[in-house]
Amino acid sequence: VLQLGEPARLEDTAAWGACVREPRACTELALPLMDLDGTIPPEIGQLTELTSLVLFSNYLSGTLPWQLSRLTKLEYLDLDFNSGIEGTIPPELGELGELQHLYLSELSLNGTLPSELGYLTDLQTLQLQKNRLEGSIPASLGNLDLLRRLDLQGNRLEGSIPPEVARLPYLESLALGVNNLTGTLPSAWGSPYLRHIWLNDNDISGTLPRGIGNATRLEEIDLDNNNLVGSLPEEIFGLQELELLWLRGGNLRGRIPPAIGDAKSLTSVDFAFNALDGELPQEFADLTQLNHIWLHENALDLSTLPEGMANLTQLEVLYLANNTCEGCDFVSESPFEYSEQPWGVIEALMGNGSLQVLDGFPAQSITVDDDAID
Repeated sequence: VLQLGEPARLEDTAAWGACVREPRACTELALPLMDLDGTIPPEIGQLTELTSLVLFSNYLSGTLPWQLSRLTKLEYLDLDFNSGIEGTIPPELGELGELQHLYLSELSLNGTLPSELGYLTDLQTLQLQKNRLEGSIPASLGNLDLLRRLDLQGNRLEGSIPPEVARLPYLESLALGVNNLTGTLPSAWGSPYLRHIWLNDNDISGTLPRGIGNATRLEEIDLDNNNLVGSLPEEIFGLQELELLWLRGGNLRGRIPPAIGDAKSLTSVDFAFNALDGELPQEFADLTQLNHIWLHENALDLSTLPEGMANLTQLEVLYLANNTCEGCDFVSESPFEYSEQPWGVIEALMGNGSLQVLDGFPAQSITVDDDAID
């Protein structure tokens, strides 16, 4: 491994010079965090023995040279965090048949995702978040049978999520949040290894598919700020490893099903800004790992809270404002006034010492009007 630390243009470094002089001996070029500037020279294509090229966190600029495609032995390419690199992704990168990890995050890439990326059948990681990529997600990415992580967050992608992508057999993490995606969620999810689904801040519509319950190792689902409708499917609460369930800002309706008590690994629940109604099921109190609950801005009846919620000893944040609660005030300003049963549960939670925020106010600043309590 040739690695030296003087700040310069890439072609001025000793490591580059050594590789150019003896390209057959140069299998790895690692110069991250070196304050390098300038462009990636097209002569990079002469280093045909490279298996790893790591240049993240520099000040490189210009475009991605198509000559990268000549590095046919390349397995690892990491150019993350070089915001001066712009232009499109060369479709010739699809010729890197041995590439396993491709990191092009937080550059300034634009244009569309080339369908030729679907030829990278050894790829395990495709990370392109926080660029300016447009257009649709090519269905050819469904050919990447070994892919484990797909991260396209923070771009300008449109269209629907290809069902071929949702069926990738080894996928562990799907991160497509903060785009302009539309359409409905795929009905089938094919990977038994899937742990993270991050699709927040898009324009995805339709219902939550029951098939998502087949991804039995899911730990996090973030679908905040989409246009989801319908009810909460019970199947989603059968996910025994689910820790985070964020569904804020849709148009979900109906009651929170008692089956929520089966998801005993949940630590964070966000159903705020929907149209859920009815009382909280008693089974809500079975979620003893909860530390964050956001239920505000619904039509829930909170006149009676599950008594067992007082035993949620790890709860730090509780938002209940702007629901239905006769004789309660979960809104306005601190100190709050609570009456009857709901305050007894809230007071017990505060007594546990873990509750830090109640409806946006520090819990220690909240007092009770004794005259309002029976």
